[in-house]
Amino acid sequence: MSGTPAPTGRKRGGLMKVLIGVGVAFLILVLAFGVMVLITEGQRREDRNLVIADVDFSQVPDGTYRGSYAGWNQFDVLVTVAGGTVTDIKIAEDSRNPSTAVTDEVVGLIVSGQSLDLDAVSGATVTTNALLKAVEQALVEQRAE
Repeated sequence: MSGTPAPTGRKRGGLMKVLIGVGVAFLILVLAFGVMVLITEGQRREDRNLVIADVDFSQVPDGTYRGSYAGWNQFDVLVTVAGGTVTDIKIAEDSRNPSTAVTDEVVGLIVSGQSLDLDAVSGATVTTNALLKAVEQALVEQRAE
């Protein structure tokens, strides 16, 4: 009889070992991710529930002030006030949020609305609140830059 020889047990056994190895590696990654989420949940919950003070921008003297917040997200901001309005907010350090889309949106909402009383950006409550808290801290403590 001619034709293709039947696969040997050795070839099938090698494939099974590879598949089992890939499955085990995947399971370890899933478990590690789950543990990381559980460990960080407390800090993220705290950031979601931050209370942001209602700061009257018109009462803040002209100047540039530094504020910071360190939680799940960490922000270091420079807030510029001129004529009783916030004219600019620069993020000096944003160590846990590489995306600037959310932070740019929050900064735009603060400057256009002249208030820290705004809804969180959809899907980014933790980041929004942490940034608002850093700006609040700058305006309340008024540490000049």
